Amino acid sequence: MSKTILIHGFAVGLTTPIFRPGFGVSAGFSAWKKPIAAGEAAVFYWGINRQVNLWQILNPFFLRDHYEDEKILAQATETFERLKVFLEQARPTKIVCHSMGGFLLNQYCKKFSLPSSVQKIFLVQGDLSIKDKINFPVDNLSVYNIFCPWDPTLLISWIYNRVWRVGLGPIKVAGVQNIFFPLWRPINFHTSGLRDDKLVKLIEAK
Repeated sequence: MSKTILIHGFAVGLTTPIFRPGFGVSAGFSAWKKPIAAGEAAVFYWGINRQVNLWQILNPFFLRDHYEDEKILAQATETFERLKVFLEQARPTKIVCHSMGGFLLNQYCKKFSLPSSVQKIFLVQGDLSIKDKINFPVDNLSVYNIFCPWDPTLLISWIYNRVWRVGLGPIKVAGVQNIFFPLWRPINFHTSGLRDDKLVKLIEAK
């Protein structure tokens, strides 16, 4: 049993031999390495694994296509069934979702119930549209939207999807608590929180 489940976001499975060798068992949640090693936290892996070259990583059209492919996977029945088994085995009290991982869990909750052990959900820089209906059972658990308005990845997602993303600012949804958490760790601000011990402590304190 792991008290915290971590659901990663977009492009975690994209690797290059030199410039992007992979995120390892933490799937980018590097600030959670100790809880993962101790069995207190566990990562649900769901993305597409692709080894690519540097030019593909820098090609916005390739990244767009990969984004669309993973968005389809984040809504697939097979993904939901894997997550259902994973959650039932782990029986977590907290679920922390980053970026598209929040979209995945929100879509999951349209069709499946969360284990009764789950008490809190944390959306970290969530790549969900503000027009998306929040499907989490907010009457039975606490939901936190952790946001930062200068997330460059979500600003690009906003432009591409043409709808504001919940990870960029507070949302007015009954039962959802908004928390501003500044992103400051280079190079990728979008994953700054996942590399910040302060975020781990904030979530542990809730």
